[in-house]
Amino acid sequence: MNGGRSFPRRFSGRPIPKRGQVKVGIVVGLANSVVSIFSRSRATRGCATPTHLAH
Repeated sequence: MNGGRSFPRRFSGRPIPKRGQVKVGIVVGLANSVVSIFSRSRATRGCATPTHLAH
């Protein structure tokens, strides 16, 4: 076996880029969710305080 892998030699190089793309996708998704959460909290703070003051 190739280092414990059961993949043929021609496919041994393919899963690595796919795993890398998956990791990058997960990181990008987490970053987007964090940014959206922060932007929502900022937007609610910025919009909520003037409306409360106006009422």
